[in-house]
Amino acid sequence: MGEGFALPHGTDASHVWIRRSALAYLRFPHGVDWGGEKVFVCLALAVHGEEHLGVLSRLAQILMDPEKAARLRAATSAEEVLSLLCVKEE
Repeated sequence: MGEGFALPHGTDASHVWIRRSALAYLRFPHGVDWGGEKVFVCLALAVHGEEHLGVLSRLAQILMDPEKAARLRAATSAEEVLSLLCVKEE
């Protein structure tokens, strides 16, 4: 994805196995090789329905803001990750 992030995904056929949406955040403090790119964070989404569109849109917004991208790369708690990725409805 860029900015040190990877976003693995399944195939359309794999959607039948997803019973509820979930997000996994994997942080590699020293980075790992990911297909020739250095990755510091892997965000794995298992999404039921179209919920992934909101998360991907928010992630794109974060990656366009170097300060927010750095905060997401450095996050060490679920609360930090969710506070960046989730937009609170008012």
